[in-house]
Amino acid sequence: MTVDETSIEFQEKSRSIRIRENNRLCEKRDYETYGYIRGNQSYSNGIHHIRMKFEKIEDMNNVKWSPWIFIGICSAKDKSAYGDVRYHKLRSACGWSTNGDVWINGVGKRIQWPATPIENDIIQLIINCDEASLTLLNERTHEKTKPIQIDYQAKTLFPWCFYLVLGNQGYRVRLL
Repeated sequence: MTVDETSIEFQEKSRSIRIRENNRLCEKRDYETYGYIRGNQSYSNGIHHIRMKFEKIEDMNNVKWSPWIFIGICSAKDKSAYGDVRYHKLRSACGWSTNGDVWINGVGKRIQWPATPIENDIIQLIINCDEASLTLLNERTHEKTKPIQIDYQAKTLFPWCFYLVLGNQGYRVRLL
């Protein structure tokens, strides 16, 4: 079963993240080191496509395009990083950051993925619960990352949820 997630909304967040536009837009304005946000859906089976657009906040046009954003999933029940501002180091977090790192269970590794997003790019996160894998697709370049295999039995337990971490101010992500 393949599902395009048009009903997903942003839900749980840290204090530096603002949610707008019917819970379909999140933005980071202040200086807190990192901010996280989760989606309102949980995933245990099927293939799910989450489309998002990366934007700069209008009144921050002097900010050079260089966001640090983690894009991925975590176990919906994992609260292991709460109280720590390094939310991408959550023990169950798996995904990519826009500086070219892959993150598996909170540990980063430099890979320089070829489809690093630029301003206004649309990125699709493909969550494949049936094969326990994640893939990113940049719709502008049509490039996909190599899939990340998820250890769903020991580290990233089902159900999963969509998970973003925004590392610097002046950027926002819009769900499409």
